[in-house]
Amino acid sequence: MATAAGASSPARRRPRRGSKGPNSDLSRTLTDCTRRGDAAAAMAAFDTALSGPDAPRLLAHQYNQLFHLLATADADSLPNAAAAARRVFSHMLGSGASPSEATITSLARVTASDASNPAAADEAFDLVATMRDKYGVAPRLRSYSPVLAAFRRAGDAGKAYAVDAHMEASAVAPEEPEIAALFDVSAKAGDADKVYEYMHKLSRTVDCVGEETAEVLEGWFRSDKAAMAGKAEWDACNVKDAIVANGGGCHRLGWLGSGPWTVQRVRVGGNGQCEGCGCRLACVDIDVEETQRFADSVAGLALQRETKTNFSQFQEWLEGHGAYEAIVDGANIALYQQNFAEGGFSLTQLDAVVTELRDRYNVCDFYPGVSCGDPRFTGGDGNNFYFHGKKDHDFCIVSDADLHINAHFIGKRNPTMSRDFTWIQALGIRFADHRLYMGALKTAKWNSDDDRLELAFDGAPVDVPAELGARWESAAVPGLTVTRTAATNAVRVQLAGVLDIMANVVPITEQDSRIHNYGVTEEDSLAHLDLGFKFYDLSDDVHGVLGQTYRSDYVNNLSVSASMPVMGGAPSYVVSDIFSTDCAVARFGRRAGISMVTGRAN
Repeated sequence: MATAAGASSPARRRPRRGSKGPNSDLSRTLTDCTRRGDAAAAMAAFDTALSGPDAPRLLAHQYNQLFHLLATADADSLPNAAAAARRVFSHMLGSGASPSEATITSLARVTASDASNPAAADEAFDLVATMRDKYGVAPRLRSYSPVLAAFRRAGDAGKAYAVDAHMEASAVAPEEPEIAALFDVSAKAGDADKVYEYMHKLSRTVDCVGEETAEVLEGWFRSDKAAMAGKAEWDACNVKDAIVANGGGCHRLGWLGSGPWTVQRVRVGGNGQCEGCGCRLACVDIDVEETQRFADSVAGLALQRETKTNFSQFQEWLEGHGAYEAIVDGANIALYQQNFAEGGFSLTQLDAVVTELRDRYNVCDFYPGVSCGDPRFTGGDGNNFYFHGKKDHDFCIVSDADLHINAHFIGKRNPTMSRDFTWIQALGIRFADHRLYMGALKTAKWNSDDDRLELAFDGAPVDVPAELGARWESAAVPGLTVTRTAATNAVRVQLAGVLDIMANVVPITEQDSRIHNYGVTEEDSLAHLDLGFKFYDLSDDVHGVLGQTYRSDYVNNLSVSASMPVMGGAPSYVVSDIFSTDCAVARFGRRAGISMVTGRAN
């Protein structure tokens, strides 16, 4: 039968891969050498196979096996691995095989390790830098590592920086070993600016450094070059602003101060307390660039999940209604984890989130016309400036025909400075025949649960219940309201059609005092006001420290080269008391214009 005849024929078997063909013996030998890590035997097999009359054609992975063995070869067993690798690579190109990223990376590794060749590191870098143009393959992080290590060993900082620049251009992000190598070569070269750059790159990339990196860092800070690297003078206010802009973690303004560093290894407790210096680590927010990337990601997700038109309309509304530091999704927050019998829309949860956000982002982050801290103003023209005034004096900050606002300054003298540190402690507001006062009560030990805000209208205390949203309305002046934006120490004062003021009572913290040498004592926490202003009906003749910046003819004559200009001319703004309108630039109750007196601080 046909079936019987078919059964009597031997079955055809598929040959095993590598068991047939001209390079089967070489393939088995290379695989065996790879298991044993024997580069010398692999090269001997390669040379033997190619010396015969029927030289086999190698596959790409077999070339890569050879390169891998050569890159990890012991110098004693194979003295000139780099020369062997170049020979293998030449044969590979001659055979028409296409090198991969792994091929070039292994070749660069063995080339960079050639101690007999002074130009080995340069040749390795050239291999990596040209692999895309020559062979159409993109370098990876592992491609650059041996090149960086070679330049590190040679102490060639300039070429190490060139590798770093090429990595950035290739969108390859360095990790701890690469950043540590760049840090080390910069430190040994005494390049303090580069050391600073790589130190911050390391902090952004690595949560906890390894032992080798820690030793590199300690070596720099113990060096004489580190002791001499810092600036002798700097502006403490600029430093504070930079720290805030960078999320609270660092200022990124370079090395400040000089002298030997104290270097020691210490433990940090679970509460963030450092056992070495006794300070508590601060919570670090994301910086401006990270915030923008996060916002773009959120917007991208929203456009994918929601109706594109609806979200686009929300974005347009948001742009048209001013800048917001935070937007609260009230429904989701209030209903979070409320899926139980007694659950429901939780105003308590919503209030807790709003309170936390308010504590985290003060009024200085919300308003274009603000005064915060050692008075830093943001003018109506959008420019920032300082006005230091003088301790225990009053100054007019806004003066218009129908509105006048004075500020009382408190201060603390720093013996190393020629001026006081100052803060706004109170406001005296005049409109029509009325007087509104708001101020921070002097406070020894600060407790945010205690209300330290004092309010008075026409000489009578303004009593607003200590709860979020509590509201006081004037019986004498329609449209004048005071609303608590927190249970304590934060209010919003509104006069319909005239002004809108956000006021927070805040102390000088121990950390701020330590950083800026404010000298806060247990007797006085220097409680003061952080303020945000909006004005709706100012004339074009308005004046005062802040008011003049709202004029259409206002020309900023402050030093534009300064990182934070200081407005001088304090005598022009001084008044005799908190409600007086006798400053030189006063406009209250007048209609005639007075020339502007903006000038630089001496």
